Parts: sequence; structure tokens; C-alpha cells
Amino acid sequence: MDAWQALSAGMVGLCIGLVLVALARLPDSRVVRSLLSVVLAVALWSLGEVIASGADDATRKHVGLALLYSGAIFLPACWWALAVHWCQEVEGRHRLKHPLWVRVPVLWACAMWLVMVSNPWHGAFITPVLGGRNLYGALWWTMAIPNYALILAAAGLVVRVSSRVARPAVRWQGAVLVSSSGLTLLGNWAYLMGSEVRPSATLLVFAIAAAI
Repeated sequence: MDAWQALSAGMVGLCIGLVLVALARLPDSRVVRSLLSVVLAVALWSLGEVIASGADDATRKHVGLALLYSGAIFLPACWWALAVHWCQEVEGRHRLKHPLWVRVPVLWACAMWLVMVSNPWHGAFITPVLGGRNLYGALWWTMAIPNYALILAAAGLVVRVSSRVARPAVRWQGAVLVSSSGLTLLGNWAYLMGSEVRPSATLLVFAIAAAI
């Protein structure tokens, strides 16, 4: 692990620790439980990134990618659930109250997770590359595109509710939610599009998003 990775991983660990301390001080609610699931997904993604980016053999690379995508696949569903529950709370009414609004994205994530863990047998999800950019298969894009859309939908929902609720604190919270998810999306998309951002910079982006 180089100094950049160590710094990034340390910042993520610190931010996640601070969030967990904050959660421990908050009363139990659907919003808090959703936020905890987001933090755990980020922790899995970050741990997998550290292992996979520094792997020097195929076994370690596979383990790192399995952890990374266990977080990456479930993170959008968890973020959507957080947005829905936050909107319900700040509006004071049951917006999108049917449980399927939250359960369907989770079931989709479960299906995609099974696709990911079975990748060594079919190879249609991802081709690991030691020391380089992994090759994404058709099933990876089948997972990724709806997940990007889900995060964008969550941002749209937050923006809409923030504009309807006049309280300044609610609008500030909405801005925090949108900016943190937007930062992660932009950093991830820049990497996918082949920019010169180093793979370990993903951890730094997560650290900033978690701090927000």
C-alpha cells in the first residue's frame, strides 16, 4: 500500500468512525437505520478497494473485488432508502409509503450480488486485471446503469421535497445529501471514463463524501 492509499484509507476510516459515533447518539429511526446501511456499504467498498488495488495475485484480487462490489452493488439501494425515509420524515407524511418502493431496489441488488459472486464461473460480470484497469462485462453494465439511475432518482426526490418544505434546516440537509452523492457519482464516473485519476483516489472521494 503506498502513501496515497494509506492516507485515503485512513480518512475513510476516520469519517466512518465519526458517523458511527453520531449514529450511536441518535434515536432509532428508519432514517438512522438507512444511514447506517449506507455507511456499512461504503466501508465494504473502501476495504475492497484497498485490497484489490494493491493485490499482487489473482486470489487477493478476487477477494478485494468481491468486497468492493458487495458494497458498490448495495450502496445505491441503501441510498435510495435513506432518501425515501428522509423525505417521509421531513414532510410529515408517508410519501412513497408502499414498502415495494424500498424493497424492489434491495431485491435487485441481491440478484446482482449473486451475479457478481458467480463471476468466476461465467466471467460475464468483470475480468480482473492485476496492476491495471479491470474489464467490465455486459452483466456489469446491467448492474451499473440502473444503480446510477437510482442514485440520480434519489437526488431528484430530495431536491423536489427540499423545494416544497420551507424550513431552512431541511433545505440544508437536502443540499448535504445531494452534494455527497453527486461527488461520489462524479468521481466514479470520471474513473470509468478513463481519466487519469488513480484507482486509490476513490477512497479519498469517499472520505470527503462521508465527511459531508
